[in-house]
Amino acid sequence: MAVAGQTHNASSPPGVALVAAVNGEVRARGSAERRLELRGWLATRETIVLEPQALVVVIYRSGRRFEVRGPAEVSVGLKSLKLGRRCRELESLPPWPTLPSLDAAEVRATEAAATRIRTQEITGMAPARDERVLPDRVVLRFDAERGASRYAVRLFDATGQTALETETHGTVVKVPEALLSFGTPYSWSVETLDHMGPPAQGWASFRTLDEATFGARARVEAQASATPDAQHYLAELDAALGLAGQTAAAPSSAR
Repeated sequence: MAVAGQTHNASSPPGVALVAAVNGEVRARGSAERRLELRGWLATRETIVLEPQALVVVIYRSGRRFEVRGPAEVSVGLKSLKLGRRCRELESLPPWPTLPSLDAAEVRATEAAATRIRTQEITGMAPARDERVLPDRVVLRFDAERGASRYAVRLFDATGQTALETETHGTVVKVPEALLSFGTPYSWSVETLDHMGPPAQGWASFRTLDEATFGARARVEAQASATPDAQHYLAELDAALGLAGQTAAAPSSAR
């Protein structure tokens, strides 16, 4: 599930191509020169400079994938690297979906509602603040409240109807995979049931990915299990979508 504190909106990566594997001394030369690192981004008109025996794999958001072996200097174009004896194109991956964005007024309204309830005592609620989640992998989490051992957790759909209601002695509730719809805002609440004095409460909101984005991401994920490069590609996609906390750790950059 998404990690609390992430931004609401998807954000575009700071370049056109992702460094999905790197081995040896590899630099990018543009207005300044820098060493390339795994999951760094390359800008157009930069030049990739590789020392002998070095290697880099670069993936564009279109899914086009290139391998360069040193010694070499290769220019970065808007849609591809410049092919040559030391640069070859690999099998493409599924393209990234168009990054969705939330309506700013809707986000402000959600935050205003949360502000009105922020006097409650339960903290650490996630997902929260309209974060995006994969509808089949939602796990509700919150911090334990001192002096409480039972909690009521309620999940509400966009109309305010209760979609899920449960009691728990823990601080983690897994939402059934088939319960949530695509591209839908949800809110949820937590309330202590055995707290001394007034019950402690909490309120948060999240939004599921739309069906098209979910499907496009699933196609990338299907490749990630078999291709180490694709795991980094997926991890960056999830970061851009606000789903970084749902991506498994990527493997070593060595190749």
